[in-house]
Amino acid sequence: MQEKTEKKRSIRKRSLFEHIRKKIDSPMARAGTETLHECAAGLAYTAAAYLLGASQLLFGTHPLGIATLCAANVRIPYILVGLIASAITSTRIPAAYILTYLGAAIMRAVARILFSDSISGKNSINGENDAENKKLSSHMRLAAPKSFSDLKGFIIAIFSESVYLRMMTACVSAFTVCLCTIIAGGFRYYDLFGAIFSIIVCPAAVFVYSGYFEKKKSDRVMYNLAICAIICSLIYSVRSAFPVDFLCVPIALMCSMFTVLYTAKRRGLVMGLILASLCGLACHIVYIPALILAAAVYVLTSHMSSAVSVSLSASAAVVGATVINTDSVLFALPLYPSFILGGLIFYIFEKYRAILFYGNGDEISDDEKYRILHKSIDENERIIAERRLAYNNERLRSMSAAFAELSGIFFNLSDCLRRPATLDLQRICRSAFEGRCRGCVNRDICWGLEYTEMLENVNALTDSLLRRGKVASSTIPKKLLDRCSDIPSILESINDECAKATEAAFRSRKTEVFALDYEDISKILNDTLESDRCSYEPDEVAAQRIKRLIESLNISAQGVLVYGKRKKHIAIRGVRLENISRKSYDLREIIEKECKITLDDPIIEIGNESASLTFSEKSLFSVTHAKAESPSGELPDTSGDTVNLFISNNDYYYSLISDGMGTGRDAAFTSGICSVFLEKMLGAGNSIETSLRMLNNFIRTKDSSALECCATIDLMEFDMTDGYATFVKSGAAPTFVLSGNKVEVIKTRTAPIGIIKSIDTGLIRYRLSDGDTVVMLSDGIVGDDNEIERVAEYLRRYGNDTYPDGIARELIRQARESGSHDDMSVIVTRINRAAS
Repeated sequence: MQEKTEKKRSIRKRSLFEHIRKKIDSPMARAGTETLHECAAGLAYTAAAYLLGASQLLFGTHPLGIATLCAANVRIPYILVGLIASAITSTRIPAAYILTYLGAAIMRAVARILFSDSISGKNSINGENDAENKKLSSHMRLAAPKSFSDLKGFIIAIFSESVYLRMMTACVSAFTVCLCTIIAGGFRYYDLFGAIFSIIVCPAAVFVYSGYFEKKKSDRVMYNLAICAIICSLIYSVRSAFPVDFLCVPIALMCSMFTVLYTAKRRGLVMGLILASLCGLACHIVYIPALILAAAVYVLTSHMSSAVSVSLSASAAVVGATVINTDSVLFALPLYPSFILGGLIFYIFEKYRAILFYGNGDEISDDEKYRILHKSIDENERIIAERRLAYNNERLRSMSAAFAELSGIFFNLSDCLRRPATLDLQRICRSAFEGRCRGCVNRDICWGLEYTEMLENVNALTDSLLRRGKVASSTIPKKLLDRCSDIPSILESINDECAKATEAAFRSRKTEVFALDYEDISKILNDTLESDRCSYEPDEVAAQRIKRLIESLNISAQGVLVYGKRKKHIAIRGVRLENISRKSYDLREIIEKECKITLDDPIIEIGNESASLTFSEKSLFSVTHAKAESPSGELPDTSGDTVNLFISNNDYYYSLISDGMGTGRDAAFTSGICSVFLEKMLGAGNSIETSLRMLNNFIRTKDSSALECCATIDLMEFDMTDGYATFVKSGAAPTFVLSGNKVEVIKTRTAPIGIIKSIDTGLIRYRLSDGDTVVMLSDGIVGDDNEIERVAEYLRRYGNDTYPDGIARELIRQARESGSHDDMSVIVTRINRAAS
């Protein structure tokens, strides 16, 4: 019965918090929450600035206020309000301090505008060149702020000068206020020593504090040192501001207890012990053991409920204080309320955070954990689905365009092939005239005196048949029409015979010129699905690792998504706007170092109050290429070789040499078809095997009556992401790979495309490195082993010191000098490491 009652109570409680969450999730409520959060943060900065400004160090100086103002790059107005209040209430010369604070803020803004670029070349926002920062936030700096978020971004941009400029500003400000103090105090040695002390402490404190405001967690030592220094300074300032205990409770010790427990929970045992030592030192050295014991007990009992852990840690602190002060128990008694109240405040704070974010108490139920995780997974799946849909649409459009272009080419080709050959059409025209002219009285005139003109008329009719598939009387000269009354019947006979010949040519082909095979279409779809799966496969391990990195940078983000197998994509969503320009490049560097990949500049999608960053893995390599061609001497304007170089949209580089078998236009036509086909298919993302099989089927059915209808394929596919190359050879000449002073020859014994039913290709996978050179040749340059050795020797001696275009021209020249009369083609590709 009791269990049912507890369960109903838990359900009612969870329903209440669900209702509260729905109210909070409304747009107006979110805007109000953001405003409330900003006001609370501003008040916290004001209070911290007041405490640090009022803190008095050696010789009656107040250097921590100047250091805080010069180190901060956020919420400067709040800090100024706190410092001005501290100057009025805690300094001997308030006007001097107030003017110094205002002057320091103005000096920082002027220094940012005038000197930041020239002095350091880096800014303090992201550690990169300021030009890169301008690309992200130029609208924040140049345009007047129109909203509250724009105002925050504007302030961040103005106060983002280098740390060294901030230190110089702090030094000048300290000198100014100390000079006023020396003059007002009558030039005492005491004030002089205070001036020296402030001029040393101010820039040093700025250097240390800036490690927190920069939030460069890539340098974890400086970041942790800054946190420790700021907390220690605040505790000391609280002790200075409240030297008399409130209701016999040491306020500084109570704050130290809260800080130690919070640090132990968030940062672990080591950081908790370090903060316990420093906080104890800032309050009093005798408090150190009690605070250390409290941190250790809390971490060791963290697996229990928060109430139990806090109670045990407070009890441990009380015991530690009692043991240390056994000689004076009365001295230890006032410490007990500080430990208990500090622990109680920490417990209430943690319970409030749990209710705010999870809608439950200090314990999160399994159902709630599942709901939160499931919501995150659903959001990741939604993002992947949207990006996959956009990618697939683009890829399908690319494939559709490729098939559309190929369809036009093949239609024109089939239309031409379905017509009779030129000689057949000439024969049809001559036969039609001879059949009618045999008994004509004008035969001697037409085929005797005007024989040349009649041949021209027959050729004109043949051209008309080739272009339009039929002839008309407009093709015949008027003189012949007037003389011959049989012209209409002759033209009708020609059109009838041409139609019969076309029908016979069409029926003689058992298949269409190009018919897509169902197996190839299925393979294309399967390849697309597999590529899609690999491109959008989520990597949860990497996502969790990067999420921890983001948390270590103190960046609040709603979620992290990592997807892609061959090429990684990292999406960080829900990042606050003020973190964008300051953190994006630092974050890129840390992710690159952690994941051992190279990333492109982030793509930033800005929303109302937050933004999403997407990093994509950068290609490791680029290429420098050149080509050279020289047709044979027989047909100087026509080459049977076709050279093609192109890069697909998924960072694959292709170089291709296709040599059509035979000579003249038929060879050039076949190699050109191979080149266009492979460019469209590979450029659309299809695999090499499927593309070659479809090409082979088409070439085999191109024209069965042709003497030769085949072509060699020499193809290199280079993956610029990982550096692997795939060499594909079908009856092609050897390929040379120059790596250092070593030349490797890649050759296979395979048949050209279009000869046999199944493709005969050799696929060789090869790892290329920075500086390697790949030389692809047609068989017009290397025909035997001696010529292969000649090319290899030239590459060993001169290849590394010669540009690709020089290598290509020289190999053509050497082949001509050796007596080659075939078509010659060369492609030279040099592999380069991509610029970081």
